[in-house]
Amino acid sequence: MLLIRTGQENTLVVTVSQNATIPNPEWLFSFTHIFSKRQVQFIPTNVSTHRTRYDEFIFVEGTGAGEIQFPYEGLYTYGVYQQAQGSGNLNPQYSQGIIEAGEAQVIVQSANTTNDYYIEYVSNNEYNSNYIFAPNEINPSSTTSVYSQVIDFSATPQYNSIVYRCDGVSVQSCYSCTNQYNITDLVSMFNTPAPDPLSGCCTTSSYCYCWTDYGIYYNNGDGRIRCEMPTTTYNTLCSGGTLTLDVIYD
Repeated sequence: MLLIRTGQENTLVVTVSQNATIPNPEWLFSFTHIFSKRQVQFIPTNVSTHRTRYDEFIFVEGTGAGEIQFPYEGLYTYGVYQQAQGSGNLNPQYSQGIIEAGEAQVIVQSANTTNDYYIEYVSNNEYNSNYIFAPNEINPSSTTSVYSQVIDFSATPQYNSIVYRCDGVSVQSCYSCTNQYNITDLVSMFNTPAPDPLSGCCTTSSYCYCWTDYGIYYNNGDGRIRCEMPTTTYNTLCSGGTLTLDVIYD
């Protein structure tokens, strides 16, 4: 989880350069507030000197010139997208694919702010990279992996929707009118929240672009798409059963 504090410089450490599929990409960060669905997109500065191991981005949260303002404190989902260097694009739909996704916590820095989400530890050996500190803690936001069928683009050349099935029975569906022709773009679309960023025909129904209501999606590397779904959401959709993703062309 990324931690962001308001009103100060922040550092975001992720691993994206080693997974890039285009040379020397520019990195677009897209954050979506869990409840309001408000989005924040920006291209921070990568200051890492060892990008084959990790990437380190910096930005200042605030309202001043060159600063990035987050509208609310609390939990956000995020995606890091690759795109051509110098493009300046701030729309994930026009990027060249998502490389990393996860969750971020925005904390307001004030004298009255208390934080119940984490305990911060500072190692007494910060400069020795061989040391890893991992406190014994319970993850408050556990997820369950949900898998699709093996997606065969040679048999069905385009896909645009997901039917969520509990023991084979449809319990929810999300769809778009925008077709995708490869698994990278398909995963990127499934990580795009409503409304339809292309303002296509899928704009009014509650089933349009609703995938992010159920989790974060990944290319599982074996022809399937994996959704990391909050366990509470899984139990709401399919308590005691097996939930699967049926990726379809609708």
